[in-house]
Amino acid sequence: MTARRIALVALHSSPLEPVGSGEAGGMTIYLLTLARALVRAGERVDLITRRTDPNDPAVVELEPGLRVRLIDDGDPRYLDKPDLLPPLIEAFSRELAAGERYDLIHSHYWYSGMAALPVARAWGVPHVQTFHTLAALTATLRPPGAGPQEPERFRGEAWLARESDLVISLSRAEAAQITEGNVRVVAPGVDRELFHPGGPAGDYLLIAARLRTVKGIDLAIDALAHIPVDERPELRIAGGGTPTHRRRITDHAAAAGVDIRLLGSLDREHLAAAMRSAAIVLIPSYSETFGLVATEGAASGVPVIASRAGGLQDAVREGVSGLLVDERSPELWAEAIMSLMNDPERRRELGQRGREYSAETDSRVAAARVRELYTELIAAPAHD
Repeated sequence: MTARRIALVALHSSPLEPVGSGEAGGMTIYLLTLARALVRAGERVDLITRRTDPNDPAVVELEPGLRVRLIDDGDPRYLDKPDLLPPLIEAFSRELAAGERYDLIHSHYWYSGMAALPVARAWGVPHVQTFHTLAALTATLRPPGAGPQEPERFRGEAWLARESDLVISLSRAEAAQITEGNVRVVAPGVDRELFHPGGPAGDYLLIAARLRTVKGIDLAIDALAHIPVDERPELRIAGGGTPTHRRRITDHAAAAGVDIRLLGSLDREHLAAAMRSAAIVLIPSYSETFGLVATEGAASGVPVIASRAGGLQDAVREGVSGLLVDERSPELWAEAIMSLMNDPERRRELGQRGREYSAETDSRVAAARVRELYTELIAAPAHD
């Protein structure tokens, strides 16, 4: 089969940015993992994002068959998501349409779909949408004080679900919120060669997340405050954030009388090493569409304790790869943490079974499922 040209569009999140900085988080990891697996299966893939520095080249080759294309939208600087106004999205769409053509466009996040779906229709090629964060799912699972979701986002996501040839949802929780369109669930793939057991045994807890309120780091700190100091495990946090984010976390820990260790943004190799040596991986998020960190922890042979929220209910197989906590109660989280810290044999069993479970979402398996869906769409009648 001739290699097909696949465009993975991520307007607001550049795969060239270090993971854990800016908007480069779980979606960036998902894109790079999927793209590399697709290339190894014989496809040619371009990751397409907006230019954030006028000095950046238009094309960056990551490896044979895999490139990053940077598109001008008239404002070549880093912008937070709320600052990506419709004129910039429209400009991105025009530049995308004027450039190289592809056999299929797969958009990631709703901004990308708003720009890319009209281009796919003009070219007569399939358009696939993955939301990563769906407004309807996160609207009820937001931290106190979070502002309301933009009404135009609800309308945009509904239009994309209805008009795209396919929506690939990352979890059953997300798929349940999509009431129109052709929806298939394909969980994100985990790199089981990078994330594997075998590190020196540690006795610390690890959170791998950007220092955002929605990640619920305050809850983990408050849980540790309920554990006697002489029994309290160390909490290490791997993830980037602004000085304001860091100060908020350190101030909260100081007020709670809890010592924490901020590791900053780690590259993938160092994160994998930190994870395989942890005693437990914590995911106290208010919401996750899936929660890739949970399967990375499982692949590393480390038990996971996570919120019973959103896609984490898919990512953590309860009693197999870890535990799910029903409420955002520091007391309940402290109880769950100490139930495992005081039972090394149970931690070992959960780690071993979690490693076996992670084979179901191996990156090659996930990419093969996505590639099968691409093949069905490309073989279908013209798309207009």
